[in-house]
Amino acid sequence: MIATQSPTNAALGRSIGDLRAVVVNFLVGGIAIVVVALVIGGGLGGITGDSVRWHYLGGLAGAAFVLVAVLTVRPLGVTLQTAAIIIGQLTMAAVVDHYGLLGVQVRPLTAAHAGGIGLLAAGVAVLARA
Repeated sequence: MIATQSPTNAALGRSIGDLRAVVVNFLVGGIAIVVVALVIGGGLGGITGDSVRWHYLGGLAGAAFVLVAVLTVRPLGVTLQTAAIIIGQLTMAAVVDHYGLLGVQVRPLTAAHAGGIGLLAAGVAVLARA
């Protein structure tokens, strides 16, 4: 679905402006999730019950992701953009796992993992030259 999200948001951005398209993306998505939470998720009670405030910052990462996706799909194209997103996510995931950041269990980076990420990065480089 990510491969369709960027071009859809970029098309909307061409019509109404990139930042407005990001706002619409989050409004529509937020409304959809609220409906799902109300209908099958037991409601919205306790939504602010976590006292660890940094736990609420994931939405900022999502907003940054969508904004960058809207701004980069035109110059990169969907294929290269999606490949770059995947390698970026995998690289950061390996760092988070290796150091046990953000409360996840430590999973050391192995040579096999690093090699796989390297091969994927090489694939992105090939796509960038095509």
